[in-house]
Amino acid sequence: MSVHAESAVVDRFFGAIRSAARTGLGMELSAGTTIVASPDRDGSMVAVAYPFGHETIVWCSHQLRPLLEPLDGRPAMTADEFVTATTELGGRYVGAGNNRVLTRAPRQSVHARRIVGLNRDDPGHRGMIERLVDDCSDVDLIQADLHIDKLDAVIVAALDDSGEIASIASVRPWFFDHNFDDVAVITHPAHRGQGLGVATVATLSQQQQQGGQMVIYNCDVANVWSNRVATAVGFRLVNTAIAVSFV
Repeated sequence: MSVHAESAVVDRFFGAIRSAARTGLGMELSAGTTIVASPDRDGSMVAVAYPFGHETIVWCSHQLRPLLEPLDGRPAMTADEFVTATTELGGRYVGAGNNRVLTRAPRQSVHARRIVGLNRDDPGHRGMIERLVDDCSDVDLIQADLHIDKLDAVIVAALDDSGEIASIASVRPWFFDHNFDDVAVITHPAHRGQGLGVATVATLSQQQQQGGQMVIYNCDVANVWSNRVATAVGFRLVNTAIAVSFV
């Protein structure tokens, strides 16, 4: 991928957030901090800020919009400034997420285990995923956003010698732009540290790129393992979103 093409992917990432904000507001954006209330977030008491350059776009529910009104129109805030400002309004920092995009072909890892596609509607495949879920902690499942009742449509898995899932990666359309596929990965506790997460994510990312999709990888900044997987595959860090709760 050329330098121009790589830059276009990054520009598309930021453009998608701006475009969604313009649609939500029904008007053009100006430099500085912009508060955007979205129906998709109604019922939530968490505000999420995307700081980049001369803009900070904050997404929240309509319930939170009046509380965050003092921030609207202020100069663009850094992550620390956003946390400080919202703390003064009664919020508390709850976490941050690294947003990465794949701007070139993934770095492939060579691994002997078989990587196969899974069908969420196939009873046998579903049973394999259920057994993986049973063996993983609630924290693992939350971080990977893996729920047996809402499996993603596109899934690949690395299988162990017994034919069970050692690692699984899946994608779903990114909520800001469906031309991006948002990838998630989880590895069975007994098979961690073997490069399987990298192998499944790289395989799936290459598959989606060849199908014309761009690929994005979002994970908590505190999730060391997930950040290492993203870096090993070749995802480029482009933004860190900040979440603040008002409950």
